[in-house]
Amino acid sequence: MPSKAKTKPTSALSVNTSQKATQEVYFCNLAKLTSRGLTQTSPAAKALGNRQAVVLVDKRVHSLWEEQLESAPILKEAAMLLLPVGEKSKTLPTAETTMRSLAKMGATRNDHYIIAVGGGALLDTAGFIASLYHRGLPIVHVPTTLLAMVDATLGGKTAVNFLGSKNQLGTFHLPVLTLLSLDFLSTLTEEHLRDGLIESMKMAFLSGTRELDAAIHNASKVFEGDQEAASRLILAALRIKSPYIRDDLLDLGKRAHLNLGHTTGHALEAVYGGRISHGNAVGNGILVAMEIARELGSLRKRTPSVIEEMLTACAFTPLMVQDAEHLARLLWGSIGSDKKVSEGRATFVLPLGPGKVELAQVDEETFTRAAARVFRQAVPVLESPLDDDES
Repeated sequence: MPSKAKTKPTSALSVNTSQKATQEVYFCNLAKLTSRGLTQTSPAAKALGNRQAVVLVDKRVHSLWEEQLESAPILKEAAMLLLPVGEKSKTLPTAETTMRSLAKMGATRNDHYIIAVGGGALLDTAGFIASLYHRGLPIVHVPTTLLAMVDATLGGKTAVNFLGSKNQLGTFHLPVLTLLSLDFLSTLTEEHLRDGLIESMKMAFLSGTRELDAAIHNASKVFEGDQEAASRLILAALRIKSPYIRDDLLDLGKRAHLNLGHTTGHALEAVYGGRISHGNAVGNGILVAMEIARELGSLRKRTPSVIEEMLTACAFTPLMVQDAEHLARLLWGSIGSDKKVSEGRATFVLPLGPGKVELAQVDEETFTRAAARVFRQAVPVLESPLDDDES
């Protein structure tokens, strides 16, 4: 993917929440990653002040971008701590080891801030650490995957995995600033791009038909390396998500709609031990949620074809297994340890149609029937042994 990123910070959006916190988002290329590109009156500039930066970066990202990261203005004079790759970073031991390193270097609440450089897992872990260390350090996000750019970087949810379940320990800690560099997209695999596209489609589905059509149009261009299409897709997803953050930062109401596909998706990630990517897990989760809506009689007639079109645009292939009922039972067992379960029922976001979702309390039997339909492997069609004789 050739680099066509903008050469100076360009404002994307600013999110003011009901908690009187502000998160600013800017596009800029990697060589211009600098807080000094912001006006001195901006909330981010005031929050960072003359603090020293400590960079928490994914080891893989560091190996791919070491020279550029170490010469970028905002990172040049900062201490740098390397964290494990992907979900391996989302553990209490990793968080503790990193906080010990912060203490050893003398990081303090009033004199330091965190810059998190990596994908969604790294941002989740870095945010968790920043929220706890000395009762909270400011944090700047520099997402390096399309998925992180459209999702993890906005909203302040932090987490580590615990006891085999996703995001069981976490806090809310809003970044003061997000710097989006499309340069990072050049090293992403098709699977990584697919993860971000599926999350973008989810956001567009929540908004309505016009936004979904635009996301479908941009998806193929993103696969072709079109950075302008990528920036349109990212900005649209952030603008759709921002009202949910503004009105419900602590996830007590409408922000739950953003969990479309995630209840089953997180269970799939847990059951498969990270061998299924987040985007693929969420795509399958959306299909399960659609089948639950069908079970409950609330699915609109055109919705299955709409969902098929949006997932096909992401080059998504549904998971299919030989024993779908067994997988469904395993998934329900994982869902049972989730935060969304109460009195034997799990909360699902059901996709009724573009711009229309609802929350439903679903029991094990309903879930198992719906999930088994999604994951059931098609019976192969065998040629009749008589065909050759009759020809």
